[in-house]
This record gives sequence, structure tokens and C-alpha cells, in this order.
Amino acid sequence: MSNETYKALIENVVDERAKELGLTDKSEAFANIANSLLLEPFDLSVDEIDAGDTDGNGDGQIDALYIYW
Repeated sequence: MSNETYKALIENVVDERAKELGLTDKSEAFANIANSLLLEPFDLSVDEIDAGDTDGNGDGQIDALYIYW
């Protein structure tokens, strides 16, 4: 597969996640996908992953936070 094919596939996945979460900012959808892949062993729902998103102003460059004990 070419790089363009991979790019198109990733864009489609990001677009679908943005629609699922009702987001207009695709970077937020991409971050949600990345977090879901990292947290896959914990079997969290999309909403639970979205709840850990801390991206924004004044967050000290922390984009997400999840605590397990």
C-alpha cells in the first residue's frame, strides 16, 4: 500500500470517530483514537476515554489523564 492509501484510511477512521463523538476538531478525534489504542487492555468505552481528555488551555501540556489502582 502507498502512503496515500494509509493516509486515506487514517483520515476515514478519524472522521468516523469525530462523528461518533460529535466533534468538529479532528485532532481531538485523533487523540481519542490514540488513547483508546493505548488503553485497550482496560476495556474502556469511547465515552470513558473521552472523559479522560484534558486537552486545552492551562493543562500543562497534559492531553489525557487516567488513573488506575
